[in-house]
Amino acid sequence: ARVLDNGGAAKAGIQEDDIIMAINGVESKSLRSIQSMIAANRAGDRIKVTVKRAEETLDLFAQLTDMSIVLGDPSE
Repeated sequence: ARVLDNGGAAKAGIQEDDIIMAINGVESKSLRSIQSMIAANRAGDRIKVTVKRAEETLDLFAQLTDMSIVLGDPSE
């Protein structure tokens, strides 16, 4: 995932090489599903993002801001 330096994802500790596994406990099946789950929330909402980093699974909490998590183009 690409992460904006000053966005909610970066503030939550999400790193570019992290693999997003779930949003608020709901398993993510694709980039599009991750985008939809994030879009279902509003700026200011706090979401739980489960990521895989190397061999470790982490639950991180992000407060959404406008464009806080940038995941790239869904057609990639």
